[in-house]
Amino acid sequence: MLRSDYYNIAIAQMAMTTLVSGVWALDPVEDLADRIASDFTLVLASVAMKFVVAQTLPPVSYVTLLERYINFTFFFLGLGERSALAAAAAVLLKTDVLLLTPAAVTQPRPCTQ
Repeated sequence: MLRSDYYNIAIAQMAMTTLVSGVWALDPVEDLADRIASDFTLVLASVAMKFVVAQTLPPVSYVTLLERYINFTFFFLGLGERSALAAAAAVLLKTDVLLLTPAAVTQPRPCTQ
């Protein structure tokens, strides 16, 4: 496999990973289904890319730098999926999206002595 092939694979994986930031720009309440679907599609595309890379790389007994990079990008894709699922849980439970705490708890209570 040529060195330029490694760069092409890394650039394609980087593009899929940066698309997660575009998904985060969607409204977590109104576009919730689109947000979850987009995140899940990006995760599936990355898994397919990982299978293609595993088939094209020569078999070695260690983890290559490209495989490490692809595994590292799964962390960011997981963050995107987690944020979408947290927003879904917040909408369903009517809680604060950022803290996942009930809205009544986050409001200040009057001080009584």
